[in-house]
Amino acid sequence: MRFEGRRTLPAPPLVVWETLLDPLVLRDCIPGCREVRRDGADYHVRATIRMLFLRGSYQGRIRLVNPVPPHSFQLDAETALGVLSAVIRLSGDTATTLVYHCDGHLEGVLLRFGEPLIRSLANRLLDQYFACLASSLRRRTALQEP
Repeated sequence: MRFEGRRTLPAPPLVVWETLLDPLVLRDCIPGCREVRRDGADYHVRATIRMLFLRGSYQGRIRLVNPVPPHSFQLDAETALGVLSAVIRLSGDTATTLVYHCDGHLEGVLLRFGEPLIRSLANRLLDQYFACLASSLRRRTALQEP
């Protein structure tokens, strides 16, 4: 399954870069996330999801690959729900355009549901994540202003 998208974020690329990789922001912004622990290039995540047909606690590992600060990186994720590889690109000056391309392979319980329902759920989770990220960026930017 492939997901692609573009978001405009209210901060310069360097601030977006730092915020995207901050374990505390990840914990607060990933829907249902209870813990994010960073170990080098790996992030270990525990989350509880309660949406529609998807209910349960999940653990996963997300690896940061090929970082080119503050322009691009790749994330490779492994969870009980499947594997995902995402390429993230950042561009802009005072605001940042974030473009993502994700390829995922579903496993486990998700295989019982059709692509339209899974895509709807993924889009809902992405909308929640990016709304939280934008709020976090506005707070960080406000703190940096003189």
